[in-house]
Amino acid sequence: MRSSENTAVIHLIDESLTRKHGYAMEKTASIHYSGAACFLPDELGKLLGGGIKRGTGGSSLYAFADDCKTKLDFHAHDEHVRDILTDHLPVSRYSRILWVSWSSFGSNGFETEVHYTGPR
Repeated sequence: MRSSENTAVIHLIDESLTRKHGYAMEKTASIHYSGAACFLPDELGKLLGGGIKRGTGGSSLYAFADDCKTKLDFHAHDEHVRDILTDHLPVSRYSRILWVSWSSFGSNGFETEVHYTGPR
């Protein structure tokens, strides 16, 4: 699926996730965020009452990537979480793969972890 803001950005999505109740990427939110990219998933999780957080390792090839250097400052109004995570990054200076996420169902319900890969 192409990003609504930047058609050069393509999201690769496991379609079965889009039908899961509680899948955070399908939710919408409004947020004013000022801080490091790596903490944005946690802030969205607080706003949404859970379901998304900063990646803690897991099984991702990008588990080592955790971009706490890129500073973001934006306001999003009624945007999909996936778009909030993507559209406010400095894409021209960022890695080809902007972020990686994985989702699982655990004791806290359905949860998605996000890792930002960082600038080039």
